[in-house]
Amino acid sequence: MRFGLSGCGAGLEAADPDDWIELAERAERLGFSSLWINEEHFQRRDHTSGGRHCLSPLIVAAAMAARTRHIRIGFSVLLQRSLERLSFEVMPRLQTATP
Repeated sequence: MRFGLSGCGAGLEAADPDDWIELAERAERLGFSSLWINEEHFQRRDHTSGGRHCLSPLIVAAAMAARTRHIRIGFSVLLQRSLERLSFEVMPRLQTATP
């Protein structure tokens, strides 16, 4: 029997990216087989987010995948993006990525 974590993402806008990477590493160490990320449809602007922008679930998932070996990372909910928006989210990260 396999177990996964689902519904992760409710705090993406308030969390440090390193917290999400640590979550994936810890879930893998504990034997979870998958980790599913949700994308919030509306960005909250209250005391829980401190007015910060939401992290891109695509970038967070890529960072998690880079630091884990076996856990499957997927999306429970991922909003459809225009190619223009997707390029603005991904390209700056690719330009600054280190091997």
